[in-house]
Amino acid sequence: MKIIQDNLDCYWWISFICFNCVTILAFIINIRWAYGVMFFCWMVLSLGTYLVLVNKFKRVTK
Repeated sequence: MKIIQDNLDCYWWISFICFNCVTILAFIINIRWAYGVMFFCWMVLSLGTYLVLVNKFKRVTK
């Protein structure tokens, strides 16, 4: 279970960094598809955040 938790945190940080890079690119270049990718990244990031928070909450309540 610990391995999964570490991977989730890692996954969340990678998503967060990718999201920031795509956001910056979207504003600089102003490409149409960049907004689609940005929306997708936002959804993935939200899901990742939710999973990490649920996991942390479960660990605290044990």
